[in-house]
Amino acid sequence: MQVTSQALAGTNGKLSAMWSAKVAVTSWGQQYLAGIGVGVENTPNGMQPSVYVMADRFAVLNSVNNNPQVPFSVVNGQTFINEAFIKNASISNAKIQDASISSAKIQNAAITTAQIQEAQIDTLRIAGQAVTVPVGGHGWGRIPDAYIHMSHRGTVMVIVSANALARPGDFSVAEMILGATLNGMVGPETGISIYKGYSSSAVAIARFDVEAGTYHCSGTCRIRLGGRDIGSTGLVVLGVKR
Repeated sequence: MQVTSQALAGTNGKLSAMWSAKVAVTSWGQQYLAGIGVGVENTPNGMQPSVYVMADRFAVLNSVNNNPQVPFSVVNGQTFINEAFIKNASISNAKIQDASISSAKIQNAAITTAQIQEAQIDTLRIAGQAVTVPVGGHGWGRIPDAYIHMSHRGTVMVIVSANALARPGDFSVAEMILGATLNGMVGPETGISIYKGYSSSAVAIARFDVEAGTYHCSGTCRIRLGGRDIGSTGLVVLGVKR
C-alpha cells in the first residue's frame, strides 16, 4: 500500500501538485493493482486538473435506509448506470433492449422490422409494390389474363368486366355470367339478364387469401339463352401484402 503527495514549482514558473494512493497484491507472479490519482499540472494548453482511477471494478455507492445502492459502476471496461438524465447526447451506435421514449425526432432511420400498435403519420412514402401490387389488362371477345407475384402472404383482389353486344336483328332475351379466377379457382359469379335487343355490361369481383408466390389471374364469361357477342373486356388485379 502506498500513498504519495507532492507539489512542485519549477524554475521556469511551472507549477504542479499531485496526490495518489494505490494498493497492490502479487499472486503467482501476477500483480493486481488498484489506485487513484489526483493532480493539477501546468501544460502547454494551460492548467490541467485531472483525476484518474485504476481498477477492474469502480462503483459509486449511496445508502438509502441503510440499504447500499450502486447507481453508477464500471466493471471490466463496461459502464453501468441505473438511471441517467442526459441533456445532449451524441451516440455513434446504440443497442437498446427495452426503450420507453416520450418524444423523438429522427432525421434518418433505417429500421429492418417494426411492430407498431397505433401510428399517426402525416406523410408516408412507400417504395413501389412494397404494400400493393397492381396488374391488369384489356381485351376483346375474351377475359385477358395476368400474373401477379406476391413476395409475402396477403390478399389478391381480382376484378373482371365484360360487355355483351346485341347482334343486329336479334331481339331475344339473354343472360351473361361473369366470374373472376385465380389459378383456376373461380370466385363468386355475377349474372345479369339482358333485355330484348339490348347490349349490357357486368363486373365480377373476387377476393383470394394467398401465401407468397406467383399466381395466374383471369376470368370466365359466358352468354346463355339469346344471341350476344362478348365485346370489350377488362382485368384489374390488386395484391395487398400483410
